[in-house]
Amino acid sequence: MEVCLHSLRTVAASMAMVTLAVSSAQAVEGNSIIYPNGFENFGAGIVPPPGTYYLNNTEYYTARRMNDGAGNNAIPGFGLNALVNASRVIQSWDLPVLGGNLFSQIIVPLVYLNVNVPGRAQNRAGIGNVTLTPAGVAWHFGDLHVATAVDVNLPPPAWNKNWLANLGHNYFQFEPVLAVTYARPGGIEASVKAMYDFNTENTSTNYLSGQTAHVDFALGYNVWDTLKVGAVGYYLTQTTADSGSGAAGANRTEALAIGPGMTFMYKGLFFWANWQHEVMAHNHTQGDALWLKVGLRF
Repeated sequence: MEVCLHSLRTVAASMAMVTLAVSSAQAVEGNSIIYPNGFENFGAGIVPPPGTYYLNNTEYYTARRMNDGAGNNAIPGFGLNALVNASRVIQSWDLPVLGGNLFSQIIVPLVYLNVNVPGRAQNRAGIGNVTLTPAGVAWHFGDLHVATAVDVNLPPPAWNKNWLANLGHNYFQFEPVLAVTYARPGGIEASVKAMYDFNTENTSTNYLSGQTAHVDFALGYNVWDTLKVGAVGYYLTQTTADSGSGAAGANRTEALAIGPGMTFMYKGLFFWANWQHEVMAHNHTQGDALWLKVGLRF
């Protein structure tokens, strides 16, 4: 029971993404994807026991580089600061399915975004891409835990192709997810969450972003029953070309980040903290993310 509660996170979230008015050909629209890479780490494959759970997820992301396909800074003077607070409700159902149990979730992100390029700057705040998981299935095999689902990411309430700072992407995305965690109480943990993105066309720009594959990962150790520390990060790669106005088939996004992470449990509350630095970025921003999360059971 405590091991499952200690690892509430299951599948996807939304966050702020920046859409840049740049003249150079881009990879996926805005050189970013809907999912906030690195969101999941310890316990990614562990869905909690039947019940209703609330998680508050806060991320601060800052970047001073928008890299081109060779990893060079394509926009001198570029700056991005994003503060996201996402409310996430997970319902784990007492309903067996295929030998596992059913779960659902919704994530609603509130976003503040500041973007600067030479000669122009914009600040905006509001709701980003909301994520729905109508149904997923989780299995537990002793120390091995597996969860799978298809997340549906919705367009934000407000979007304008002339804005420098948009709070999300103006299209629907369907994202199959497979998350696996191997965790030994008082021992090592390894977690991986793999995702694949299928996008619809942005009808405001007639741009179709290519498909992307990305993986969040964590490797750590249970120091005490209530504390876990280790390394966390993500890898992202674009697998198919974009199409539409301004698309360039050879330009594809890719990024890798890594950093320290920890989780802590205290009196029924569950805390996560990690920092991730993007050590490699092609057709993508390159910066740092700080995550702080807290979870509880209703």
